[in-house]
Amino acid sequence: MVVAVSGGSDSLVLLHILLALQDRLQCKLHAATLDHGLRGQAGADDAAYVEAVCAAWGVPWTREHRSVQEVMRAEQCGVEEAARSVRYQFLQDTAAAVGADRVAVGHHADDQAETMLLHLLRGAGLNGLGGMELSGRLPAQGRELPLIRPLLHVTRAEIEAYCLENNLQPRHDATNDDTDYTRNRIRHEVLPVLRTVNPAVNRALIRLGEIARLEEDFVDGEFRRLVEAQVRHEVKHETASDGRRDRLERYLLSKALFRGLHEALMRRYMLWILWKGDAIDPTYDQVTRMVNLARFGEVGARLPIDQTRQLRIDYEDIVIEDNSALWNPPLLPKPEIIIQSPGSIDLYEDWRIHAFLVLPEVYHVRLVIREGADVRLRVRQPGDRWAPLGLDGHTQKLSEWLIDHKVPQAARDRLPLLTVDGEIAAILWGRQWPISENFAVKPERSRVVYFWLEHLR
Repeated sequence: MVVAVSGGSDSLVLLHILLALQDRLQCKLHAATLDHGLRGQAGADDAAYVEAVCAAWGVPWTREHRSVQEVMRAEQCGVEEAARSVRYQFLQDTAAAVGADRVAVGHHADDQAETMLLHLLRGAGLNGLGGMELSGRLPAQGRELPLIRPLLHVTRAEIEAYCLENNLQPRHDATNDDTDYTRNRIRHEVLPVLRTVNPAVNRALIRLGEIARLEEDFVDGEFRRLVEAQVRHEVKHETASDGRRDRLERYLLSKALFRGLHEALMRRYMLWILWKGDAIDPTYDQVTRMVNLARFGEVGARLPIDQTRQLRIDYEDIVIEDNSALWNPPLLPKPEIIIQSPGSIDLYEDWRIHAFLVLPEVYHVRLVIREGADVRLRVRQPGDRWAPLGLDGHTQKLSEWLIDHKVPQAARDRLPLLTVDGEIAAILWGRQWPISENFAVKPERSRVVYFWLEHLR
């Protein structure tokens, strides 16, 4: 069993208890500690401390350094999301390397309360209100592994008392005190206020989670029986103009069946569809619009639901399908078009490009662009170079990039390039638009513009 150990009180107590129970549990422990590269020397010192503890306790360990900031740049996500992704992938990789059959983490009752409040504030449904489970699956790429949380019903106060009783000396992560992070604000500001109303608020939230999980399990079973079993999944291959063969999927559900469902199951179907696509965090408004169109839309009505898929009303079915037109944006009708940010402009009768300052439900790319910048769509020019994401800011000839990515010769002279102050920031090509390292969203940058190329037909 791999045990995630950061050096904090919860993970140290987890390792100490599992070590005492190792013979009874008939398992071998392997500690895993990760330096995320976010706290400089302090993070390295924590990892070194875990090594020293493992050596003293006779527990084999794996220690690694992985850059969260690289993931933030590559995935264009926030620090908390990136850190979580890196951490779980590290645990998955460690388990695979040592042949472990499960992973244990130190989440406790206070973590559960914070998680449930986070989900509540974001407008979660039953699934979110259920919070974390004692056992689940490790959310990482690779072989599916059980993830267990043995301390989930143990409070932080009980963990700290255990440390005192057993002379454990945990490390303190100063970032846990930073209330710029939403979870820390809930921990240090919101929960203390709630405890003045109900000192046992943690236990109350845990009970709520147990009730929500029980009811979620029932609704999910009904959804599988009444809806999922009736969905038809079709796959076809379409040859694009450049000879590439695209794999197109669509899901069909009888319109009569859908419109006869309870609205709870209608919403569940739309969430199920959204979760089958790219990584996406569905909003209440997005799901509501999808449900309303599916319930009341006339034949031919459609709604884009992400960068590459749409909901469409057919004669007999509700259709969720890949729209290959969205993967192959149109060639520019003229050499240069000025884009207002924020703003929208039509390219042809059936294409419109939008620039938003507020996070929309659908967008193709997000870029950091200073206020007042000159933003344009243009075709390539002699000598063009750009800095594609992943080259650490180094530039490459645009002509070489187009060849490497098999852009047809006939399309290269009219391929839309999104430029900022004359510099290429993104290329409107393919299912995911490539972007420049120089305009990628990073923690120290603030003004973000979201671009969406809408297909109007």
